[in-house]
Amino acid sequence: MKNKNLTLGILLVALAVIAYFIVYSNSGKVTTEKDKLLDSPFFKVDSATIDKLEIERNGKKIVLSKIGIEWKVTEPVDYKATQPFIASAIGDLKKYKLASRESDNPEFKDRFGFNDTNVAKITVYQAGNPAGTFEMGNATSGPSQTYVRKPGDKIIYRADGLLRMNFVKDDLQEWRDKSIISIP
Repeated sequence: MKNKNLTLGILLVALAVIAYFIVYSNSGKVTTEKDKLLDSPFFKVDSATIDKLEIERNGKKIVLSKIGIEWKVTEPVDYKATQPFIASAIGDLKKYKLASRESDNPEFKDRFGFNDTNVAKITVYQAGNPAGTFEMGNATSGPSQTYVRKPGDKIIYRADGLLRMNFVKDDLQEWRDKSIISIP
């Protein structure tokens, strides 16, 4: 009888230890491939090697290219770009993280800004090669937050450290450097 109770006691303790590790090793959440994106960006960039940004919205494409040490709007026209705007966009690309999975219901895409008139498709190039693409929806009510998703994916994430206004301008002229003279 003593051996039977001892065996049951050891078995009970072993099950309790196993249950503890299952519950607390991942905070009780079931980890999926999609959840592994949280706390990281869709793709990593090296801000020093980014040499081109393509922004598509409402059927129009704006291409910002690094030529030498200066950034220019190269499509649909050829202008010198406002350098601080480019620096802000590149800074966001380097530091943003996916904070939470907001929705995977296609019926809510308009609520998050992924309708045809609002969504912006951002493609980033490093050393002449595409580094990655994502779609940007509305800005959230929180500071420096925007809704994003991978192109063609129904899962919408909230990204921290990514400002929509650093990528999406109402008018092409906003990207243009309007300074007349620059004194170093």
